[in-house]
Amino acid sequence: MSRRDFKKNSHQLSEIESESDLKGKSHVKTFGEISPRVNANYSLISSGGARSQFQRIEISEDLKKKLSKIKMLIMDVDGILTDCRIFLEGEDQWRRQFSIRDGYGISRLIDSGYQTGIITGSKAIDIEKRVNVLKIPHFYQGSLDKIPAFEKILEVTGLVPDEVAYMGDDLFDMPVLKKVGFAATVSDAMEDVIEIVDYIAQRPAGNGAVREVCDLIFSWGALRKGSV
Repeated sequence: MSRRDFKKNSHQLSEIESESDLKGKSHVKTFGEISPRVNANYSLISSGGARSQFQRIEISEDLKKKLSKIKMLIMDVDGILTDCRIFLEGEDQWRRQFSIRDGYGISRLIDSGYQTGIITGSKAIDIEKRVNVLKIPHFYQGSLDKIPAFEKILEVTGLVPDEVAYMGDDLFDMPVLKKVGFAATVSDAMEDVIEIVDYIAQRPAGNGAVREVCDLIFSWGALRKGSV
């Protein structure tokens, strides 16, 4: 699939073959043309049934190994926790919409002992309120240079980069994405970002992408049930 087709179909990361073509196969077509690294890390499996828009994800042993070290998830806001759109309320207040499902995923990680954080270039009241509601302890806003905030988080938590996952979608996220142990993005992220990450969420930004990554960490992260 071309990069253009990939971005055009932001809710589907694969070309679903017909039911007859899938017989005898365990995987659908993935997007290796976009990033061989991603293609090697996971694939999408047809699960049948009515909900064919999203496919069950099978991740590689290499990706499980990366996830097994993760103790913290840091997120961008615009384009990750939101769909990147804002709307004007009144005369001077810009507002965003957030996903309840994403919020539950974050809360479940926190309740399981994982650290969470946000580093955003935006500075807004609605973001601050969302952070407070979810009780995200590490919050940095108002700067597109995200490395200082990332380094401060490492200092405060005592974690090393390999123990941190980061979700970002734009060029200013790339310095952090290149440093962490698990780099994730969304399907309509900037092309340069897509090329460097370990994982591309199949659910959309602002409506399930963060939950998808939270669930991966919950299942395979360092603090998962049964881990040493």
